[in-house]
Amino acid sequence: MEKIPTFLVWLKRQVGRDDPVGDLASDTMRFSQHPFGGVKAWRRYLIGHNACAEALSALDEAWKEYSATLPK
Repeated sequence: MEKIPTFLVWLKRQVGRDDPVGDLASDTMRFSQHPFGGVKAWRRYLIGHNACAEALSALDEAWKEYSATLPK
């Protein structure tokens, strides 16, 4: 059985993408601590780091892409 990556692991793999999700990945990897939990925890985390509206939109897109990789 293949282990399902966490959102953080998935996001780390997106560093280098030339789009808002890649920017989000690069920006969040600069921080030493990251949230555990779902998209709400990540949204609170980004807001706590003064994220702009574009970053929150990128989170929504990233979460949508990540969720599509999860088993049904």
